Amino acid sequence: MSPTAVERACAHIEPAPATYARRRPDKTVLYGLVREHAETLFAEARDRSDSGYGYPVHVENEFRRYVECGILSHGFLRVHCAGCGRDELVAFSCKARAVCPSCVGRRMSETAARLVDEKLPHAPYRQWVFSFPRRIRVALAKDTQLLSEVLRACMRKVFAYQRKKARALGLSGAKTFAVCFVQRFGSLLQMNPHAHAVLPDGVLVRDEASALTLHELSAPTTEEVEAVALSVVKAVLRVLERAAERADDDDEPAMTAALAQAVASGSGASQAPAGERSGGRATRRAAMVQTALGMFCVHADTSVAADNRRGLERLLRYCARPALAQKRLSRTASGKVRYTLRKPYYTGQTEVVLEPVAFLRRLAAWIPPVRQNQVRYYGALASQSNDREALQHLVSPPVPGSAPEPVGRSAQARDEASDPEAHRSRRSYRRSWARLLRRVFAIEILICPHCHGERTIISAITQADTVAHILTHLGLPTDTSELAHARAPPQVDMFCADDFDMFRADDWPAPSDDRLA
Repeated sequence: MSPTAVERACAHIEPAPATYARRRPDKTVLYGLVREHAETLFAEARDRSDSGYGYPVHVENEFRRYVECGILSHGFLRVHCAGCGRDELVAFSCKARAVCPSCVGRRMSETAARLVDEKLPHAPYRQWVFSFPRRIRVALAKDTQLLSEVLRACMRKVFAYQRKKARALGLSGAKTFAVCFVQRFGSLLQMNPHAHAVLPDGVLVRDEASALTLHELSAPTTEEVEAVALSVVKAVLRVLERAAERADDDDEPAMTAALAQAVASGSGASQAPAGERSGGRATRRAAMVQTALGMFCVHADTSVAADNRRGLERLLRYCARPALAQKRLSRTASGKVRYTLRKPYYTGQTEVVLEPVAFLRRLAAWIPPVRQNQVRYYGALASQSNDREALQHLVSPPVPGSAPEPVGRSAQARDEASDPEAHRSRRSYRRSWARLLRRVFAIEILICPHCHGERTIISAITQADTVAHILTHLGLPTDTSELAHARAPPQVDMFCADDFDMFRADDWPAPSDDRLA
């Protein structure tokens, strides 16, 4: 590309694009940690694994894509305003599933917005949290089939409780639905697979015209939650027993050993006191069940009223939130990583301090296996449910003004606000990335901040030489982000013995108590 062509191409581009100036991912602490120590993490994993392969390919690729996320030197989109003629450059995103807080945040917003606007009818909703003992967490993190079976067992018992409560009110043929979020992390940055399920405090019943109507149920009592918890534990233990038999033919010795050890230690369940926690804090609508495997916890104390759609979206965002808050991540004077907890842990701990490689090792453990869905739908929301289409007719279209609006609104947004049927007909599998940027970060890509006119995407520039020419002309950085070379092996006294190892179940750390993080 000749200098003259570059000047013509850049004539209407702002010298310092506003989006790039506001959000520089390469200026964050997490970005520096990944760039400096990721290759060292991969090298250590290859040395420690028996096969010599180290981490799976998808884990390494997620770290490598993260260092390119939001960096203009790796390519960008060019958006053009027909009104004032100004252009802006928008960097590509990595769309990571665990490492990048920005991309996970946008996915969180997309999921919550879609559920509130298009999936969940108006009803009071309650969050049910299922936490599992430390001794089976490695198995749940590695075995996708086992995790699915455990979650189905949990949801079946909650659904059975709701249907039983509906029959007591004279409602026959009641149907239920739920959306379940899988989280692989705890508040202390430990590996803690657990589930957050959002269910209505109500059931679906067909009326005389065969249309679904939603009947509200009373909130569960502490005694009812304890009864559900006991039935959940018994169902999960039966799933673990079947999984141990299936694992006898598995070619992963570590997985077989973890499951066999868990089930061999006993399957009897006994109810633990649920009214008080250590420290004297009262627990409402929660139960902890002690078994030979450890402590199971079921919590159902968080609820949202039927008319509080904003509160429902906040609850769904919490369930799908990223593992890390970058504003609470910092480096110590000695170079270690300090993560400040949102609130003091029950032991009084207020922060977690780790070596950089140990911190990245825990971050790598949060990356889910390929083709493992972190959002699951059950009951009438399930993909093969015959009632799924009928349930959609109970969902009201979003009310204009109920969500933050951009400075200007596109023609499609105005049509959707004025015509509910047009809103329904335009439902797509994914929301556009531009709409997510507006909803999450209040960054409006397709609306010009100068004249408030509509902007369009005119090109996607990915060729390295063209990218470098344009950025050089605009006076922006052109260096590409690459991972630093692996460092020499650390000293023995620097090895963190409580680091997570995906291949050894007995190495995984956890707090001394299995309470909900």
